[in-house]
Amino acid sequence: AWYEQLTSSTTDPSGEHRLPLDSALHLPFTLLLPPTGRVSTLSAPAFPMSIARQTDLSHEFEDLFISLPSSALQLGRTWTDTVQNRTPSPPQDTYQSQHIRRFRVLRDTVVGGVSAVVISVDQSITLRSGTPMQNQPVTITTDLSGQEQGTVIFALRLGRLLSRARRAHVEGQQVLQGQARRLEVPLIYEYSSTFVLIP
Repeated sequence: AWYEQLTSSTTDPSGEHRLPLDSALHLPFTLLLPPTGRVSTLSAPAFPMSIARQTDLSHEFEDLFISLPSSALQLGRTWTDTVQNRTPSPPQDTYQSQHIRRFRVLRDTVVGGVSAVVISVDQSITLRSGTPMQNQPVTITTDLSGQEQGTVIFALRLGRLLSRARRAHVEGQQVLQGQARRLEVPLIYEYSSTFVLIP
């Protein structure tokens, strides 16, 4: 897996600032995807530090694929699961994430002549990471929590994820601590993404 297109921006009192992400495109991830759908990241690319210090792109695929229930994907079928990760990526010292996901089969559909189902995916997200500040005896701790909503199109006969669209709103704070000082900065983080299977 890799990124074909990425955009990221931050907004502060001085306005909106876009992060150049071209150097993060087409860098390969190696994923292990068992029949249960619980994906594991075997390797992630080393993103340029100018990007890694601004945004974490290494964990994007950890909750991308859905798990499957023990019974058939019939209309109205619901199930839940939890995805957790404690593996930091540079420059992080610590990282913890938890995604409590709730699935529901909404309807049948056909994509390119392939029978599929549309599944809603709602999840509660909590994230916590700790990162040392470059060239400073300061640690930056980030705590975020919020909700994500989206849909998945899953091909029944092929057993394959055809697409996923999602959007989220999370908020919390970033704490800078060191040299007997502590600064708390409120954060609001919104994102949206669309993944489509390339034939």
